[in-house]
Amino acid sequence: MFTSMMAAVVANVWPSVGALAQTTDGDSKAMALRPNVVKITASFGQGMGPKTGFGFIVGQQQNRLVVVTADHVVRGDDPGSEDKAPLITFFLNQGSQVEGKLEGVGLPRGRGDLAVILVPNPGFARFVTEAIDLMPPVRGDRVWVVGRAEGWNIPASPGVVADADPFTQRIRVENLGARVGSSGGPLVSGKGIVGMIVDDDGLYTEATPISSIQAQVRDNWRYVWQLTSQAGQLAVLPPAPPSPTSVAPVNDTRADAIGGIFSCRYEDGLKSLAGSHSTNLVFKNSSRSDISLFWLNYDGKRTFYYTLHQGAQFSLATYISHPWVVVDDHGQCLELVLPGKLTAIVNVQ
Repeated sequence: MFTSMMAAVVANVWPSVGALAQTTDGDSKAMALRPNVVKITASFGQGMGPKTGFGFIVGQQQNRLVVVTADHVVRGDDPGSEDKAPLITFFLNQGSQVEGKLEGVGLPRGRGDLAVILVPNPGFARFVTEAIDLMPPVRGDRVWVVGRAEGWNIPASPGVVADADPFTQRIRVENLGARVGSSGGPLVSGKGIVGMIVDDDGLYTEATPISSIQAQVRDNWRYVWQLTSQAGQLAVLPPAPPSPTSVAPVNDTRADAIGGIFSCRYEDGLKSLAGSHSTNLVFKNSSRSDISLFWLNYDGKRTFYYTLHQGAQFSLATYISHPWVVVDDHGQCLELVLPGKLTAIVNVQ
């Protein structure tokens, strides 16, 4: 839903410096988060034209991006009416589309209006992880929407939070004037995403709080969730692990596996086992050249994943039982990594 927006907050006096700063910060944050936002084109059968909406990336597991959107963007009102392979357009490459996979989970309009799409990462996709604001918005807060009129448009003037509906807990916003086409897009404050657009009744634009979406997607449906608030989850990760050990690695599939960094000579004897417990790895490239990350697949073969430039940092979602190989710019193994308690952060020097 939603194609145009009326966003004018009329005041009888010139706004204060603080108000101007809040407006500028929020507009800048919305601009910075455009790479997180995807356009979704869904089709529901012959004789019905495609409809568009938006969604946003919340994480990546292996080479698939986890996208959340409003359920009604990809599912119709009739039983079985859904697009199991909606087309996804990324902000960074708006001239092409990638076929996504609609997951079987979902909450219909009356129970949350939430769906998940897994999308193969085409290689150019990037998203900001420091992206959400978990503080409940209060009356008077200024907010923006990213995505309207089938583009990554952001209103020059913000809407204003009226309240949270006491029954649905949805955030109600005045002066956004949303129309068909904006459903699934993020509602953004000066600190990050506070909700997802799901409805507009002419008086209010309604959004599901980001905290409710996180709880459903991450905790109930068990998908990878990598979005953090400004405090940042990376700040509380344990320090970098020690240098590679000469002890042979044991691929432990338990949730409390220790993991570790091992000598490259053990690579031939290691392969991925069925993933049962998800985790995150953060790679820091403190070396003087580029490095590349390879996943060891279920046959023990290297599968290229990502190139990390000198001085850069990269977070990926994986499983406890999936080993990783770090190689230099000549393809030589530097480290063999098993995820676990000792390898939340891998600092390659």
